[in-house]
Amino acid sequence: MDITHDLIYCEETDRWEAYSQNEYCFDMYCGELLSIRIGEDFLSCRLELDTQWYVLFGHTTFEFTKFYLHPNERYTVIID
Repeated sequence: MDITHDLIYCEETDRWEAYSQNEYCFDMYCGELLSIRIGEDFLSCRLELDTQWYVLFGHTTFEFTKFYLHPNERYTVIID
């Protein structure tokens, strides 16, 4: 069984951080592979930063869907 983490934004460092059972685990960086929970499913994606943090769904740079992460939200993820 894969371990799930909560992805929480830290305004001080402008980074997303992974938590397990409300305990800090590690910072996330551009290019990190993860699976994010959308509804009941986990979808594979890659964490990226431009002017805002977002995740990319898809296999190539020409065929992808960009999903912007909202700093006030908490996301359930599996770190690949």
